[in-house]
Amino acid sequence: MPTRRERLGEFTCPSGAVFLFDFGSMDLWCHDRPPVVPAGMMSEDATRAANAAADYRIDGPDAETAGRKWDRQWHPRYFYDVPGHALDKITESFDQLCKEHGFRAKLTRLPERVPHRTRAADALEHGRGAGIAFLSGMHAVVISGLPTDRALPVFATRMGGRDTAVRDRWEWVDVDIRPRAKVARREEIGPVTVDKARLFFADLDAVGAWEHERPLDGLADFLIWGKDAPLAARTLNIPKLANNEFGWLDEPVGEVARKGIAVEQEQQKRGWKMATDFRPHSHHYRLMKPLREEPTQSGCIEVGGATVCGFSTTWGDGFFPVFRELTAAGELVRIRIRLGDDKRVDLIHNLYRK
Repeated sequence: MPTRRERLGEFTCPSGAVFLFDFGSMDLWCHDRPPVVPAGMMSEDATRAANAAADYRIDGPDAETAGRKWDRQWHPRYFYDVPGHALDKITESFDQLCKEHGFRAKLTRLPERVPHRTRAADALEHGRGAGIAFLSGMHAVVISGLPTDRALPVFATRMGGRDTAVRDRWEWVDVDIRPRAKVARREEIGPVTVDKARLFFADLDAVGAWEHERPLDGLADFLIWGKDAPLAARTLNIPKLANNEFGWLDEPVGEVARKGIAVEQEQQKRGWKMATDFRPHSHHYRLMKPLREEPTQSGCIEVGGATVCGFSTTWGDGFFPVFRELTAAGELVRIRIRLGDDKRVDLIHNLYRK
């Protein structure tokens, strides 16, 4: 018997275009600014190389054909985020391809980096209302044609069955747009990249207001948990919280950062086995709060004048295929994400056996 759909929440889309991405990686999203990888995400050398990257466009009569044959990124006319050390090799590779196949095309290095919002617009245009926006090695899915005058519900269906390792994980996540309309065809848009085990549906323009790290109220939390957390709490006089956690909540961000650094320095010196987490009250923090507390591991917040809906994949990280269902006239009926499949089930079983 199929499992029932559970409501994860809803989102609004005043621009008519939705942005589907791992909101744990939204510190990468630069919206209408030149793309920059923030410090601390990678090594200093890797960050320097990423921020010295260039973007290319393929030009010429055979540009799209050559781009499809080269098959480097989703959009056949663009190649984004080429690191500085690879610029010469990339040009040589493309020139060799054109020579072998007789393509009349060339790589044009763009004078300025292409903002992520522009990449999304180019993807929507090329994909006729749906596509992949590439940013720092990750794929965001963008889809247009959504109604702008009402909230759109998000539902999920669990795997079900008797397999206790996977039955409570999500198999499908759906956005019902025109639930009474007849579906004439389903199109696979491509995979969305997940690196932090979570996703959200957000308005493509509203995400320009996203604050990933900066606390919206000037406050932050710092938590510790794990094997040696009680010992650390007794030693350092850290308050006890719920769920076998310890730490400080709702205090000025500078003070919390000072306390957290002191705890982590002591942890390193004493070799304590425990987890620590500094949580400034940003949009990311606010959306993670219901994910940690709700049975559906989902929640909604306001960002940039629109409601966004976030949820856990329940499978961790990976590439998850996204589909759109359309009427015969091309109207959008439903958006679907396939989270659970046989390969992912096998992966979970292999992890349990180790």
